[in-house]
Amino acid sequence: MLSTFAGHVSRPRETKAQPMLATRITARTARIVLPLLGLPGILPRVTATPEATSSPIASPGASPAATPAASPAASPIVATDDAGIPQRISALLKGEDGVYGIVIARADGKVLYSRNSALPFMTASLYKLILMADIYRKIERGFLGQQDLVELDWSVFSDDGETYFGWDQVGIAFPIQEYLFAAGAYSSNAAAWTLFTLTSVDDLAQTAADIGLTRTYIVASLSSIPAWPFQGGADSAPADDALATAFVESWAVGDDAISITTPRDMAIYFHALLTNTLLSPWISGQIIDILSQQQVRDRIPALLPAGTKTINKTGNLDSIVNDAGIIELPGDDRIVVLLSEAISSDTRATLILQRLALIATGATAIPPLDVPQPKGLEVIDTTDPSTWDPGNPTPEAGDGPDGTDGTGGAPPGDPSASPDEPTPEQPDDGDGA
Repeated sequence: MLSTFAGHVSRPRETKAQPMLATRITARTARIVLPLLGLPGILPRVTATPEATSSPIASPGASPAATPAASPAASPIVATDDAGIPQRISALLKGEDGVYGIVIARADGKVLYSRNSALPFMTASLYKLILMADIYRKIERGFLGQQDLVELDWSVFSDDGETYFGWDQVGIAFPIQEYLFAAGAYSSNAAAWTLFTLTSVDDLAQTAADIGLTRTYIVASLSSIPAWPFQGGADSAPADDALATAFVESWAVGDDAISITTPRDMAIYFHALLTNTLLSPWISGQIIDILSQQQVRDRIPALLPAGTKTINKTGNLDSIVNDAGIIELPGDDRIVVLLSEAISSDTRATLILQRLALIATGATAIPPLDVPQPKGLEVIDTTDPSTWDPGNPTPEAGDGPDGTDGTGGAPPGDPSASPDEPTPEQPDDGDGA
């Protein structure tokens, strides 16, 4: 049982943030955020609106970005077999490098599968889940208002890219609710770093603790983390335990601040969302509303039948690919946490996470990992059912639009057909503290 684990609206204005073309954001940890919090002269000007003094009592209306039209009814998964989930995952991960942390659970908290659930994983952008909860708590308590205006400062941009705001919008004041939407649905680092200036490391730690996250630390040094290194449980192998610990320590050279979590903690977070108990029903509803509009859809949602609703948050750093959330199934919602680190190929890990999510639904028809990629994409567009066929997983010569096998001439599994850098068609969701 999971219980055993624990316990946009934008103000009218002439200039509005528009989603930018996503670009790769290279590794950048809390060592960037800490100086940001302490630098003089960059704290934003917060302008309270009339409604800011009272706690919100209703969910916000339309988000800054247009909400997609209603999806068609979900196509049924042809064959399901929950009992076979462990075997299918073992077969998928056999021989893979790195460490994978997995929790699959039902809405009632029954765990269907877990792997390395107590080991430490770098959060990447999953830290934004705790940040959003903390800011919404401040709004609910009346310390901040959803429509309070905060100026977008140049210091929250990196040289590597940004997924929502543009440099031409520096100096413009946006509502806090828009920063929350951008951080959750677009994984905007500029939005998250702006929200960081409205809270503190201590507040984030308290929020994580109040949610019931016992091994989640945001912007913390390893020397300050009790009982480090973490010890794995019955679902961990000694080799994974050692590699996860070494990998996290490699990010904390000189005791630099990092952000870590565990698959179990992330399962607790999403179980609280699913049961409307993440700090409060109102906060739960706000976060669900944003995450249901997730724009980074190349992991958990990618292989699911058309129309399947998901609520999820992704995270990327070098050698780290994460996704965690909820898959809505008829009468049987699934909590799915998929974390990976110390991997040699981000692309391959992305493909693995896609298949793990499909396995989590109980599906038995799982596409092979050597499916050729469509030309022009660096991560296979598995949202298109035509890109794989369970009965004929390897296209024959002539299947491609140019008379080749559809891979641009590269044979299935050829590393030249699988570069690691994402493209605009498959946006990276940015890094995390």
